[in-house]
Amino acid sequence: MNARATNLLEALSQSPGESIPSSCGDWGETKAAYRFFENHNVTAENILAPHKKATIERIKKHQVVLFIQDTSTLNYTGQKQRKDVGPINRDNTKGLFIHPTPAVTPERLCLGIVDHYQWSRKELAHKNSKERSRLNHLRKPTDKESYRWVKGHQKASEYGAATKRYISGFGRRSRS
Repeated sequence: MNARATNLLEALSQSPGESIPSSCGDWGETKAAYRFFENHNVTAENILAPHKKATIERIKKHQVVLFIQDTSTLNYTGQKQRKDVGPINRDNTKGLFIHPTPAVTPERLCLGIVDHYQWSRKELAHKNSKERSRLNHLRKPTDKESYRWVKGHQKASEYGAATKRYISGFGRRSRS
């Protein structure tokens, strides 16, 4: 699996804006890429495990490391066949959310990703703000989407122990 992942990553990184068939070049490589992604052993955790290990080694070489968290939305509305997506901000807009925690030096050198959290919603809460607030108080903290920030900070604390000083911070969404 590691050799296939390495070859596939090299092919895809040469043309990141292209489709898998365009990046792979021929039908055999394209078919192998799709088989790779369909393999139940191919998970984000398994792919990122060696990356995290290498990131920790890079962290150890720096006195100060920043752990920055933010959430991004991946919109897959046009991919009707996907089963792993859910509503993003409206019922007819489907996608995933990803919340990575990269390790970065104060000089803006990215050392790698130490944690990520990915999810999709089952449904949107079509309630007014007062009702949403009341229901939110009834839920356990670990069941809330916002718990990803706590988990990211816990991972930053765990990996930050490898350096002399670390700073765990959150991204801030600007509203206009």
